[in-house]
Amino acid sequence: MEVVMAIVAYFSRPWGLVELVGNVFSLICVYLATKHNQWTWFFGVLGILCFGPLFYHYLLYSDAMLQILFFLPMQVWGYMKWQELSQQSNNQSITLSLRNDTVIYIVLAIAGLTLINGYLMSTYTIASFAYADAWTTWMSVFAQVLMIRKYWQAWLLWVIMDIGAIYIYFAKGMFMTSGLYAVFLVLASVGLYRWYRSHKQIT
Repeated sequence: MEVVMAIVAYFSRPWGLVELVGNVFSLICVYLATKHNQWTWFFGVLGILCFGPLFYHYLLYSDAMLQILFFLPMQVWGYMKWQELSQQSNNQSITLSLRNDTVIYIVLAIAGLTLINGYLMSTYTIASFAYADAWTTWMSVFAQVLMIRKYWQAWLLWVIMDIGAIYIYFAKGMFMTSGLYAVFLVLASVGLYRWYRSHKQIT
């Protein structure tokens, strides 16, 4: 009974319902992405409209900016790009692979942008977890772009990012979101397996 009351109290908070709805939409979004389903972009928009204000409320400014300024327009590009790739491949799922040197450039870019972003947030704002939040932000940026372009390594970035996000959101008291990212970690692992296998089947 105490557990039930705690759950009710959690979602009775001003932002509790927003977090719950955002989690549901985001969960559907990620699941559909692992299946190459283009409806992923529609549910992505709904999740972003919940999480953008939510992250701002919790002083996770890098995450909040990421949601509204990057992820929102990326959903439109993602839908259009997947439509294009689907037509080019006669509605067959295609998965590409990055060259090794490109992977190195991406790792270095994420590291550099994290340091710059983290410094600016820690120096000029009251952002929580300035560097960790910046790191998950830029991991998400590159993972999203790679996923839109159907590179299987996108899911590898999502797996790593999810691990960091689980800790950040738990530390901020966003327990539902932290739990959601644990589920995301499982789905990202499934996506990594499926997309890599898909790539191997066409090479």
